Amino acid sequence: MAALVFKVGTLSLKQVAKLMANRFQMLIKGIRSFSPDNQNVIEFYKPLTLIVGQNGAGKTTVIECLKQACTGELPPNTRSGQSFIHDPKVAHDSEVKAQIKLRFNTSTGQPVVVMRSFQLTQKKTNMQFKTLDSVCTNTDKIVPALMGALKAVCTDIDKMVPALMGVSKAVLENVIFVHQEDSNWPLAEGKTLKDKFDDIFSATKYTKAVEALRKLRQEKVVQVREMKLKLEHLRTNREHAFKLRRDVSEGQATVDGFSKSIDELEGLIRETEDQADDVDAKLSTLVEIGRLVDNLSAKHSMLVESTDEKRSKLSDPDAEESSEEMAQYLVSLDAQNSAFENEIGRLNRDITMKRTDKDSMQDKYQKECLLHGRLTADASMHATNVGELCRFTTQSAAKLSLPAAPVSGLEGTALLRAVDGYRAEVEAKRQAVESNLLDTKQKARSTDDKMSDAVDRTTAEISRSTESSRLKREQLQGNERTIEDLHLQVH
Repeated sequence: MAALVFKVGTLSLKQVAKLMANRFQMLIKGIRSFSPDNQNVIEFYKPLTLIVGQNGAGKTTVIECLKQACTGELPPNTRSGQSFIHDPKVAHDSEVKAQIKLRFNTSTGQPVVVMRSFQLTQKKTNMQFKTLDSVCTNTDKIVPALMGALKAVCTDIDKMVPALMGVSKAVLENVIFVHQEDSNWPLAEGKTLKDKFDDIFSATKYTKAVEALRKLRQEKVVQVREMKLKLEHLRTNREHAFKLRRDVSEGQATVDGFSKSIDELEGLIRETEDQADDVDAKLSTLVEIGRLVDNLSAKHSMLVESTDEKRSKLSDPDAEESSEEMAQYLVSLDAQNSAFENEIGRLNRDITMKRTDKDSMQDKYQKECLLHGRLTADASMHATNVGELCRFTTQSAAKLSLPAAPVSGLEGTALLRAVDGYRAEVEAKRQAVESNLLDTKQKARSTDDKMSDAVDRTTAEISRSTESSRLKREQLQGNERTIEDLHLQVH
């Protein structure tokens, strides 16, 4: 078609072959210089149709009608379609209805008719342009089911017609049916030119895919960062749990040592108390012996005084006792003195022994007092350690969100049982933290694998897209050379 040759930029060979193989017929009514009362039918022959005419005859209008029928886009500078429709003033009517019908064969060989209707109404001060129904119909009676499927509203037809023709809308607008006023778009600024080429070569979907992958990668990076923070937190908790377990073990060993020391000290205290009781009993005995010695000393003094008195009486010449009585009394007195002397000797020996025992008991008592002082200091240290244990269990329970161990006010085996119970809870908490850490590591590993697979697939897709773009550019360059050769042959 001449319109497809002289108004065209560049096409792929496949697209040119498809368009050249199709048979086009177009009806124009009420568009620009075409009268609304006549139906002007144009048939485009293959492989080439030339459109020749004077300026203003409607050559560009034919191309504009083709573009409008295929893409639904109005030509530029038509004041929203008002100058695209036949002027009502020229037609001497207040309303002009226009219509464009395009008949072509799809890429599968099915005949399709696209009909677009318009209306331009002359108001008092301005004109009102209105787009009426647009219909795409299959005219092949052999396939009646497809006929209903192709009826659609205008917004769907704009997407459907390029798909039926096998050419993208961007190629139809910017290459095949490009208007002469827009034909200099290759000289536009960089961003506009890039957008045009992206639309022509369908690179937008790849750009969107890359953008979606970039966003997905950012999301995954954020998730990985969050996972790493969570993993670091769990690792910190795990190390803290290990430290707590070591502290609990050391505390348990300390408690066991203190418990043994307490048992030993309690045994020593009981022995010391028994020994102190023995010493107290012996001291009581010594006190009794001392009182007995005092009594005996008093009796001895009394006896000595009585003896002296009696001796003085014996020496008195006036004494009335006879010699025999005195001799008997002297014998009895000697016997009593001997008994008293023996008793005094025995008591002196007992006193000496008791004094020796008292000295040894005093030494032992002093030693026991020193031992009692050490035991009291150890008991105070034990109480301090128990207080430290209470604070440690309370703080560690608060950090690990565990119930505090009831160790306050306990002693001996009850304290050991409470510490063992708290140790079991800490061990259970540690195992739970390790289990969560393993689950988190497994999830993070699975997420990394999925991300790696997605990145690999994306890289492969980008490589294929890059290679496809390169092949299309090479094909485009070949098509340009072919079109130049065709131009040369035509001229």
